[in-house]
Amino acid sequence: MIERLGRPLEELIPVAQVHRLRWGWLGMMIGGTLVLIPWIVYLAFALPDSYLVHGWTATWVGFDVLLAGLMAMTVVLGLLRRQLMLLTAFATGVLLLCDAWFDLMTAGPDDFWVSVLTAALADVPLA
Repeated sequence: MIERLGRPLEELIPVAQVHRLRWGWLGMMIGGTLVLIPWIVYLAFALPDSYLVHGWTATWVGFDVLLAGLMAMTVVLGLLRRQLMLLTAFATGVLLLCDAWFDLMTAGPDDFWVSVLTAALADVPLA
């Protein structure tokens, strides 16, 4: 293990492959962040009035705002190549898995398959 840590990265993985992986991952995070912003605005206006009375609108919108903030911070720290990005990436992944779980557990019968597809194609892979 110590030998591997002492070896230059380009001996383990070609530099071009590392750059492709890094930019592919950052591209997905940037895209996810940009998609989440209009979704938050839509959610704030589309949730029923009964959610507003019980405070659920603020909960759902606040959760997505926190998720978007962590995703954006992960992108910024990734572009700056800061190690702190590992913490924001981990937190983002946990929130994405929680988002998928909450969406599946709170989906109505008509929305269940949309929640399954969203979880399978967006939340879980990005996490």
